[in-house]
Amino acid sequence: MTAMSKTREIFVEESQDRYANWLSLKFKKISQPFINIEQKELVNE
Repeated sequence: MTAMSKTREIFVEESQDRYANWLSLKFKKISQPFINIEQKELVNE
């Protein structure tokens, strides 16, 4: 029982970390074009 709960605990924690990493990567990809557009506008001013 303890081994099973420990395994599940590790698995759940790892998958949450992977999901958090995936979210942050996805957010970076989405926000990157906006950052580039802002930088171009600043250069043009």
